[in-house]
Amino acid sequence: PQPVARGPLGQTTGTASRLWPPIEVTIGNAVCAQCHSSVTYDAAGQPDTSRAWLGMGNTSINLEGYTMGLFTAFRDADDAALMEVALARFPDTSLRERLTLRHAVLPRLRATVAQRDAQYGSFLPFRLSTVGATNGLDSLRNRLGLIPDGTVVTQSTFNSLPDLGDRLLRRRLLLSGSYALPDPDRAMTPADVDDTHRANLAAMIAYFTVPAMGVSPAVAQDHWDQARDVVAWLETYRPQPFPGPIDPVRAAQGQAIYADRCAACHGTYDSSLTTPRLTRFPNWHGTVGTDPERSALVTQDFADAANATLFGEFRAVTVTGYAAPPLSGLWATAPYLHNGSVPTLWHLLTPDARPARFMAGGHAIDTARVGIAGQLDGDGWMFPEGYVPWSTPLLVDTADFGMSASGHVAEVEGLDDTQKAALIDYLKLL
Repeated sequence: PQPVARGPLGQTTGTASRLWPPIEVTIGNAVCAQCHSSVTYDAAGQPDTSRAWLGMGNTSINLEGYTMGLFTAFRDADDAALMEVALARFPDTSLRERLTLRHAVLPRLRATVAQRDAQYGSFLPFRLSTVGATNGLDSLRNRLGLIPDGTVVTQSTFNSLPDLGDRLLRRRLLLSGSYALPDPDRAMTPADVDDTHRANLAAMIAYFTVPAMGVSPAVAQDHWDQARDVVAWLETYRPQPFPGPIDPVRAAQGQAIYADRCAACHGTYDSSLTTPRLTRFPNWHGTVGTDPERSALVTQDFADAANATLFGEFRAVTVTGYAAPPLSGLWATAPYLHNGSVPTLWHLLTPDARPARFMAGGHAIDTARVGIAGQLDGDGWMFPEGYVPWSTPLLVDTADFGMSASGHVAEVEGLDDTQKAALIDYLKLL
């Protein structure tokens, strides 16, 4: 059935019950929109939290913070305090569910939390995310039994969340490109998106529920047909148009710079200077000097275990670089690079100025530099004085494992300030 939005966008809930013993409990889980929807922005780059745009990358999500908040609450608060908060938040909870929570769920939860606290100090043996980026690799490794019981993963890497515009032209998925179709480097045009290609993309969307929702591969495969509906929607999807000012003269100059510097990896757009459309995507995969740790962790053991459970024609492969993504909707997806280590497009085009640290999450958009609105404070890019973030931000440190802001230098070398401004204005159109 069509889902009913009864809670936060990106979460689905249902009720499980039994007549004897007389139990009832509400169960929630994550769905695609938790990571792939975001607040919109006004002409000044300020977030509008009253509206969401399905398909935009959620650049403020922090699954690690969310999970640790729950974990510490369950570990440190007593049953009475937990029930008081739960009933204040959900006053329509039935008497049967209240009794189930108090006498069946909480005792089991206490035992699980105590065990996990002793093992990991968390629910899970790995970090789930940094802000605006998720850790599907370790999540799937955990589901496939590749993290030995009791082992704590100390070197996790993250996948920055993209906009979903023009993703149907990809033959490699994820920024690492670690899921590949046969002939993965073949360029794609919209005319190449046939029913077989749609079915394969749907298979991968369904399979992504294994790490994202914790279901089994068999359950994921059972929902392959539903994922085809998601693919049909993606075929019609368009990113939120850039809400701020765009200089048409600079954008025209930037179009030529894009064709010279960017198109070979990120794709060819038509000649429009109002709503450019991607006409050819090269499916380029390689190395541009960015942090290598994410690709290094896609091992043969992981690929073999994933391939034993995959369906459709996509296969997990080891990689030595990263897959250049389409740039549709790029303006709203800061921080940039595969690991989310660069706060604005201007910093991406100015490697020497990339900050060592920056704030992200609940941020506004800098409509000139394009990316996280901030100001330089020592070696950090911090929120403007007086700005109140709409969600809890995080300080991103590029010295952390897998978070280096290096690379993508030769591709922008020699651009002067005028050319950078022109290219940024063109990128706003995509």
